[in-house]
Amino acid sequence: MPYVNRWKVEGERTGVKKGKKEGKLELLSMLLLEKFGQLPAWALKKLESADLPSLETWAKAVLRKNTLEEVFAPN
Repeated sequence: MPYVNRWKVEGERTGVKKGKKEGKLELLSMLLLEKFGQLPAWALKKLESADLPSLETWAKAVLRKNTLEEVFAPN
């Protein structure tokens, strides 16, 4: 039974991480669309393949950058 509980806890953690990523991706996409208009294919690809830290970095960048290219530029 302990193995089942461990799998359940691990599954819950994975679900929480996935939910956070999806939520941040949705919010960032909305902000980018509002500020820059329709997103080009290259930007959508970057968003789809991004990890959580990248999404957080870009979400902060969208507030202070003037172009889409600047938002996604490496620091």
